[in-house]
Amino acid sequence: MNLRKIEGLNIALVNLSGIGDVISSLSVGSPLSEKNKVTYIIPKAYQGLLSDSGFEEEASDSPNFNRFDIVIDLTSNKESRKLIKSISAKYKIGRYKNKIQKLKYSFLYNKMVEKFPSYDNIIMDYKPIVDLFNLHFSNIIELQSLEEEIKKEIIIHIGADKEIRRIPTNLIVEICDYAKQNNITVRLVGTEEILANEILSRTKKYPVYEKGSLKDVKSWLNESSLIIAPDSGIFHLGSALGKKAIGLYGPNTSLRAGVKS
Repeated sequence: MNLRKIEGLNIALVNLSGIGDVISSLSVGSPLSEKNKVTYIIPKAYQGLLSDSGFEEEASDSPNFNRFDIVIDLTSNKESRKLIKSISAKYKIGRYKNKIQKLKYSFLYNKMVEKFPSYDNIIMDYKPIVDLFNLHFSNIIELQSLEEEIKKEIIIHIGADKEIRRIPTNLIVEICDYAKQNNITVRLVGTEEILANEILSRTKKYPVYEKGSLKDVKSWLNESSLIIAPDSGIFHLGSALGKKAIGLYGPNTSLRAGVKS
């Protein structure tokens, strides 16, 4: 297959990593979708992440997948390789960390590219895949979405996949107190209910906190005036939606894991 001249194809991108990684991989999906149909195969918990964006979504635990012309394994780990075996496609592309992996899994893919090239930012890690198709690569991630009425509201993401990455609780409380004094609504997002209840208790329940689907969170982000978040998928999502966002980084450097805007 001539990868440098593709048009009108049905392409699947498998990404079983975190929300931030799925958003970062739009650097692959966006150029491919200009002349092809692109479906993201992502964890069921992430359904709604790419709604109204021009991409199709399928849950990774789906019992039956459509047949694709090309499937690209963006994650390329034990879990995704098992999934790749079950997907019917004319051409399969994977990634490798080292030469041993390249030799070990060459039977599974028609083509493999280096997984972690020596680039300064995680978005750039996907460039070798885009180069295969001779398409323009951009490290500026943009996600289409429905237009929402902007509210005078600050979104604070209280969680992160690792506790060390979270915004200090005292700082969140201080931000809420400042917002209250200036008549600015605050909405807390995150699945950490115990932490949310602690913040609500210390702020006399000033912020709004409610459970919602990822699609709901995406809508709340779209309506907000400002997003404050740690190094998390929510920060990457808000930035991709074109929102003003402040990222507070802990153990990772913003140079490596931050967004480009």
